[in-house]
Amino acid sequence: MKGLFTLPAFAVLGKAAGSGRTLVMLHLAGGNDGLNTVVPLRDAAYKRLRPALALRPAETLEIDRGLAFHNALQGLKRLYESGHLAVVNGVGYPNLFFYDFAATEIWEAADPRGGASGWIGRFLDETRERRGLRAVALGNEQPPLALASSSTPPVTLDDPRDFAPPQNAARIREMYAAYAREGGSRGLVGEAGLSTFAAAEKISTMRGARGGGYPAGPLGADLQRAADLVASDLGVEVLHLSFGGFDTHVNQPAKHRQLLRQVGDAIAAFQQDVLRRGVSKRVAVMVFSEFGRRPAENFGGGTDHGSAGPVFVVADGVRGGLHGEYPSLSDLDNGNLRFTTDFRSVYAAIIRDCFKADPVPVVGKHAPLALFG
Repeated sequence: MKGLFTLPAFAVLGKAAGSGRTLVMLHLAGGNDGLNTVVPLRDAAYKRLRPALALRPAETLEIDRGLAFHNALQGLKRLYESGHLAVVNGVGYPNLFFYDFAATEIWEAADPRGGASGWIGRFLDETRERRGLRAVALGNEQPPLALASSSTPPVTLDDPRDFAPPQNAARIREMYAAYAREGGSRGLVGEAGLSTFAAAEKISTMRGARGGGYPAGPLGADLQRAADLVASDLGVEVLHLSFGGFDTHVNQPAKHRQLLRQVGDAIAAFQQDVLRRGVSKRVAVMVFSEFGRRPAENFGGGTDHGSAGPVFVVADGVRGGLHGEYPSLSDLDNGNLRFTTDFRSVYAAIIRDCFKADPVPVVGKHAPLALFG
């Protein structure tokens, strides 16, 4: 049976998880077009490179420094105006890969060479003394490389009913309770078993999106479940979810607009939900894509795989506004944007300020961005 009952007992042993924030990682799979997400309206090169795809001012929502959001991002614009959204410009890494799987592996490993371990997994290994249901992948896919850990196996959550205790739960619970009274190693196993049952029972009662302003569809349902898990006090430190369709080689405008509207509306609904529940200071959302798109449009009414793009961080307590330098559209690298912010500096800020841990063993000596107060 998949779910919490497949975890070895050692996964929930140790001290309680730190008093930091739960990170909700939202991967925009396929390569989101950053130039038409955070738009350089006043840059003449933008229109020159994209005579058909460049957004007109009426199709945007202006923010600061001559930049604007795509006007499908009404939800993110409200978060930006309330100070709950940080926009990190030009995020990337050296020696970019333009293939989806390789680029995704690099972002999840936090290593331009790729790797066998994930950056979240390394954080979990470095803090293995913490306890709880620490890492959860939402959706029906295999857990991503980012969560790969030698000490803390992630749990995949698609249908909460998969976590319903088995029919013989009462007898097993009695056995764990007896172990817990004995102390020593048996006592630890007993405590782990009881906490596993408690977590599974909480999760099994979740039923996905139930209104509350969430848009219809899998992204709204996953973010609703994320809010449920944040509010559940299960010790969750990382929630990973993916929303695909951003590989817009052809007929980009209508498709990109539809995708961005879902992203903006779902994230805004999530933030409003955690504010209503009183848990907003216990969570942060990071939105990223494995690469951007090329500045120049192609002949199919779309854009091809490119380099740097924006990363969004949403939180109650984030330093809202623009961070990092917007990439130049005049000084290109073989037709691609030159990244201005190393993605490991974003991760380092998350590890230090959300997880309350040392980022150096996880991502090396990359200076954390000042994303949180």
